[in-house]
Amino acid sequence: MTFVTFEGFDGAGKSTLLEGVARELRARGRSVTTLREPGSTGVGERVRAILLDPGVGAIDPMTEALLFSACRSELVKTVVRPALAKGDIVLLDRYVDSTSAYQGAGGGADPAALDVVAAAATGGLIPDLTVIVDVPVDVSESRRGRSPDRMEARDRAYKERVRASFLALGARSTRRTLLIDGTVDASVSVAAIVRALEALAGRG
Repeated sequence: MTFVTFEGFDGAGKSTLLEGVARELRARGRSVTTLREPGSTGVGERVRAILLDPGVGAIDPMTEALLFSACRSELVKTVVRPALAKGDIVLLDRYVDSTSAYQGAGGGADPAALDVVAAAATGGLIPDLTVIVDVPVDVSESRRGRSPDRMEARDRAYKERVRASFLALGARSTRRTLLIDGTVDASVSVAAIVRALEALAGRG
């Protein structure tokens, strides 16, 4: 099983790196499934539209976490586990750590409650590797080429708390996480991630 999640602040470049890693792995003959959260299922895409719509306004952080987790439960059960079972490498853009960062550290939702919800939503499925792509908040803001969605429109203090949560995860979970500087050339970062996956396969 190889389950890889890509985490980080909005605008860090994680989606770009995920696609780059997928292309490299496919060029090497590997079967790869790429997914995003929330999304990649009918339920997920509909709830994603609600969560990112600026017109929706404020949502209580725990309510927000439950919505994300509902999408996650559907995705894990109907797509992620079947893909892993058939031998695919699964690359997922956001997972449980995003809920801890955004609704927990950012929004103030109770971490213990979030852990319970996460375990229920995922059935305990933990990534083999979590790639954390980091950029300063100012860099993230400068990269946005459109109006901010509901999550991106939040204030600077919220965004700094979210970023700090991801950095703390990288510092305390070094066996599971790979911290990537989102300001360096994408090809360099893709190569580093692929090397980490090769090392992971070697340990298996």
